[in-house]
Amino acid sequence: MLPARSVKNGCLPLWGMVACCHWRWSLAKHGLLQIILTPVSANPFIYMWAYRVLPERADEFRRLYGPDGAWVQLFRQAPGYLGTDLYRDRDNGDRYVSIDRWESEEAFRGFRARFAKEFERLDSDGGQLTLEETPLGEFEQAQSSRRTYEQ
Repeated sequence: MLPARSVKNGCLPLWGMVACCHWRWSLAKHGLLQIILTPVSANPFIYMWAYRVLPERADEFRRLYGPDGAWVQLFRQAPGYLGTDLYRDRDNGDRYVSIDRWESEEAFRGFRARFAKEFERLDSDGGQLTLEETPLGEFEQAQSSRRTYEQ
């Protein structure tokens, strides 16, 4: 088994070198653990959306937009995808915000061009679950308190 520090986000010792990366894992064929490392971008591209979800469709919404949902599965097919966070408003349970992170704007635009049909299909599916979808904008990181090296 790999030591826990070997699979955290941050700087990892790899074959005598240090690589700063994000990681994710999956089970490959025959049940082998596959760890996928993605280099950390110096200036990630971030886009955010706000949603008002139909209360009776909230579980479906969370499945579609959550960490194992169809959106993330589609994003993971493209190079440069770093991750997605989905947040629920504590005071208004029907309100959500999604934050998608990409290595660069070019990686995101490349994804949109390559997967345009799949994107439109999922967008249409998601539209059936919401009362309102509002783009909050496209952002670049100004500053961060996240660690890039974990002891």
